[in-house]
Amino acid sequence: MSDPFDSIHNNQIVVEQAWKKFICSACNGKLFRKDIIVTNTQNPILQKQKYHLHCFQPLFKTPIQEDKHVKILLPEATSRNQVINWIKNWNWSLHNSNTQKKIVRRAIPKDTGSNFSRQCYFPRLGKQDSILILLFLTTDEIEYIMKFINKSFYEICWSSHLWKRLYYRDFTKSEISNKRKLLDCKLDWYEEYFLMEKISCYVCKKKVGELEKCPIEKKPLCRVCRQKPGFNLLTLTDIKNNYGNVLWYIFSNFIEKSTQNIFGDQVFYQKDVDTAFQSYKNFSSQL
Repeated sequence: MSDPFDSIHNNQIVVEQAWKKFICSACNGKLFRKDIIVTNTQNPILQKQKYHLHCFQPLFKTPIQEDKHVKILLPEATSRNQVINWIKNWNWSLHNSNTQKKIVRRAIPKDTGSNFSRQCYFPRLGKQDSILILLFLTTDEIEYIMKFINKSFYEICWSSHLWKRLYYRDFTKSEISNKRKLLDCKLDWYEEYFLMEKISCYVCKKKVGELEKCPIEKKPLCRVCRQKPGFNLLTLTDIKNNYGNVLWYIFSNFIEKSTQNIFGDQVFYQKDVDTAFQSYKNFSSQL
């Protein structure tokens, strides 16, 4: 599943510490020595314009990735955290504005006999309760769906406490990544989870000697899990013969999660076909 923010970005930004006094190009306020200054670096003219962090507006209204589009030249961790928080807020504001345009508000019937339409229950749901909800989901659902529900879930999905719980949910406490042993330091739990995921089977979550990259899911898969029936590869002809024309049409036109076998045929995992077939049966029964 692709990241919704993984698109073309043209913003190129430098964040550094002021080495002399400047005037903010947005508010005309003073930028003193050692203040955080932000600059667009697309061309030499823009590089001459310096801004406060809170006054700065990127040149393009596109999401910003810290490692690709921002060069942070700050000596202190606290200053760096301010910049990272600013990036998160900028990305969230873009997502929120795009989402609001797509919302279609439907009228709630007035004769429901309750005050449900005037109540908002989410603020009553605390951070710990939200984390308990997320523990029932996969990390892909947390990364690419839950993160963009609202600002509260966005912040919780970056929580180190959440990823620590997910780490102990999926891996045993004794399984510490080689990188952590090598550096002998405490890594961020978000980073630690995905370091561990790279060297563990994504199905059974075990560290085993022989791991192959799953050709469809693009994740590590051990030999034992690969031999399970759900990972049998079905061609479009197999789907048509065993599940019918409707599912064949859906998989041949709309399902991109596939690969090619040695004969050049498009193939799908049986577990994905079974899931789609069950969903189709449930949908048909409700018509």
